[in-house]
Amino acid sequence: MKISYPGIYQGYTATIYDSYVRHSVYVPVRDGTRLAVDYLIPAKAGVEQADKFPIVLQFTPYNRCNYGSGLRTYDMESYDYDGAENSAYMMTSHGYVFAKADVRGTGASYGARVAPNNEQECMDGYDIVEWLAVQPFSNGKVGMIGSSYTGQTQLEVIRMRPPHLTAVCIGNTNIDAFDGWMRGGIISDFGNDDEEELLGHERQKTVADRVFETVPVDEDKNSSMLRDAIIEQSTGGLWEHLFDDLHYRDSVSGLTGTRYLEEISPSRYLDDINASGVAVYILAGMYDPYRRDAFLLMKNLTVPKKMAFGSWYHCYAKNDPDWPIEHIRWFDHWLKGIENGITGEPPYFLKCENDQEKDAFYQEWPVEAGSRETFILDDSGNLVKESDWLIKENDRSDRKPSGIRYQAVYGIRTSIEDYYAGEMDDPDKVLVSRTEPLREDRVFVGHPMVELCFQMLNTTEKDIDFYIVLSDYDPVTKQSHIISDGRLRASFRKTGEAHYDFLGLPWHPGRECDIQMINDQEEYEITIDLMPVSYEIKAGHELHMGISNAMGCFDYLHRKEYEDGDLTNGPEWLLITDGRTRLEMPDIYSCKIKEDKE
Repeated sequence: MKISYPGIYQGYTATIYDSYVRHSVYVPVRDGTRLAVDYLIPAKAGVEQADKFPIVLQFTPYNRCNYGSGLRTYDMESYDYDGAENSAYMMTSHGYVFAKADVRGTGASYGARVAPNNEQECMDGYDIVEWLAVQPFSNGKVGMIGSSYTGQTQLEVIRMRPPHLTAVCIGNTNIDAFDGWMRGGIISDFGNDDEEELLGHERQKTVADRVFETVPVDEDKNSSMLRDAIIEQSTGGLWEHLFDDLHYRDSVSGLTGTRYLEEISPSRYLDDINASGVAVYILAGMYDPYRRDAFLLMKNLTVPKKMAFGSWYHCYAKNDPDWPIEHIRWFDHWLKGIENGITGEPPYFLKCENDQEKDAFYQEWPVEAGSRETFILDDSGNLVKESDWLIKENDRSDRKPSGIRYQAVYGIRTSIEDYYAGEMDDPDKVLVSRTEPLREDRVFVGHPMVELCFQMLNTTEKDIDFYIVLSDYDPVTKQSHIISDGRLRASFRKTGEAHYDFLGLPWHPGRECDIQMINDQEEYEITIDLMPVSYEIKAGHELHMGISNAMGCFDYLHRKEYEDGDLTNGPEWLLITDGRTRLEMPDIYSCKIKEDKE
């Protein structure tokens, strides 16, 4: 019998404690480097409780003290589980010690940080987990939470197999650094420019500035230890330029001297993760840049696992499921031994993005129920059902090659996570194709796929970037809503076999030796998988596909001059419309599979 499941919350650990007592210490790791660790012990009326508690750790480069000073409830419109006082209060009030540790070379921790997510960081995380596990307040079981970077640190630590690490909740992170950060050979502008700007700004701060902004550990009464730690941090690498020479999957970083993107990828050590036995709950957002990675990680895990996929952006959940309670449910079972039914649920829970009543449990991914429907791009630029297109083709008297010309317009934000939906439905900037209005409501669950056949026209360019965005368009309101996107650099079109289960999607090796440049007037065919969707398009709406070469703030073909040059006069290309340019959509007519709530 299910006690509780996403959307129906009951039976999880009650709120027992009304406050917490904070402790902050330096913990030496195996090479003697001291890392700053805070731990919050549950309290009643301000009095620290002497019980033994399970521990939940976040290992972060973003300041361990970012959890605020007051108490807040968790019924917020948005919940940032990466940090703040929400996590502190949620964990401690439900009977967990909540701990946060500064990654080496950040916050108040000592050490120089050569590059993020490296081998040293893995070992540091192991040491912190094991130190926490043997403290007097510990029951011997440790969990971890975090999203984005702090999701990545969990995979790093699991890989090292600390004996006391039992369960984790991982959100919005990648399984492969190249496919996550450089999908299709194109570096993501998500977080990249901002991160470099932020890091560069940090370099300009004085030691005094950083001491003032950072909280010392308890024993450091005059912040002298903090000052020494920050001075030591300054000897680390200038890794805001880490991606400057990482153009391919196997590129050697000038900063680390290694094939960095391969080195840090969890896909490289999946066997170690699976051998750990650590139970993993994956939380993913359909507007997060790593949403495909979440499904790939889930597919390749053999440990106890579960996944929830909903309509939110990076690190923020705006709708059901309630992430904080999902944390509690997961940890209640694995760290407290409570039989709350969570392991008896189907492993996949998906919210339909625009219809919150259509939530569904699934046993597998990709979902085998339903069908896939193919739309062909015709000579007029419309998307027609393959069956209708074949009928029309049989009636044609001419068999001349056909196609649609498009002149690239640069400077358009294309990525779904950038929230710039409007430009990608502008026919003056983007080649927009559309279906006829749908005759019935359609629920799309899975991975859309696009095949493009094209020629470059009268250009000396040897490469081109393709960006594809799918939108739900309402012809009455003339409003458009992006539901999925994909991208591929033409020279990266070669496919191969991934060393892990890639869900049957096209995998592009992206090594320097795999690069295939293009020639003017020659035909090329490329396949682009789009990000997973769980979305309902209403009857009367149209499905739009926007194709462009817009670079946004991407480094287009590694040439920065495009950012300052003419952004309107890009190369011209021909999209061939003989049936080889097509869109394949995953289609499930009914996904409302809610179980009896009684």
